[in-house]
Amino acid sequence: MHFKVAAEDKTNHRYSGVLVHPTSFPSPYGIGDMGRGAHEFIDFLAMAGQHLWQVLPLGPSGNGNSPYQSYSVFAGQTLLISPELLIEKKLLTEADVHPIPEFNADRVDYDKVTTYKTSLFKKAYEHFRHTADKNLLEEYDSFQSNNQYWLDDYCLYMAGKDYHNGLPWYEWEDSLLDPTPKERASWMKLLASEIDYYRFIQFAFFSQWYELKDYANKKESPSSAIFLSLPHLTVQMYGQTKNCLNWIPKDILWKLPEFRQIISVLPDSSGATRSMTGMP
Repeated sequence: MHFKVAAEDKTNHRYSGVLVHPTSFPSPYGIGDMGRGAHEFIDFLAMAGQHLWQVLPLGPSGNGNSPYQSYSVFAGQTLLISPELLIEKKLLTEADVHPIPEFNADRVDYDKVTTYKTSLFKKAYEHFRHTADKNLLEEYDSFQSNNQYWLDDYCLYMAGKDYHNGLPWYEWEDSLLDPTPKERASWMKLLASEIDYYRFIQFAFFSQWYELKDYANKKESPSSAIFLSLPHLTVQMYGQTKNCLNWIPKDILWKLPEFRQIISVLPDSSGATRSMTGMP
């Protein structure tokens, strides 16, 4: 961890902070995001003399909408993208976000939020495709270049999942389940528009994430500096069978039915039945 050490605490290095997931922040859009609520939370931490904000995994959630059931250890949860910040970037207009559905103020309705926000992201993508903002386009090109090691694999995986109506990768046809270079190129061409859309929303996520992280790390008060823990350290230990990284390696073991099973926890004093974790 690298963050500023308080002048009066050069030896103990003892710091306090708060663990909270961004989905918990107040927002009119049905789920907390990286916009105003997150920035106000950072302001609160600094005012309270706190040094650390530990976040839970920020990957795209899969089964049960759990941050520990992620489709990728590299990609970001796009539901955390702030519509307000997209408006500031001229990727959405005020008219685009209205009407805002009535959301439950106490709980996240993931289906409802996903439907609404996906419609916003599609509009933002269309605005982006026609933008004349050279700086934004350069940032996008840089993002693609710096994330080549995972971005196209993930975007092809998500586009393939949509193409197969949500089926897990091990139920896809062989040409995408374990494609040759020629077959992969064919799928990349067939799903080009969907893949480009997924690239864009990952760009939008990480643009907002790094702006937020920079805002936190630069925040100063007489005795505190804010540090945001890296988002994907935990989720790497909690990958699920149906995620992108299990599809990419093509290990023969994952194609055997017995390796598609999930861990169950034996009954104990806390419950009379097995608990299915969903982990491979």
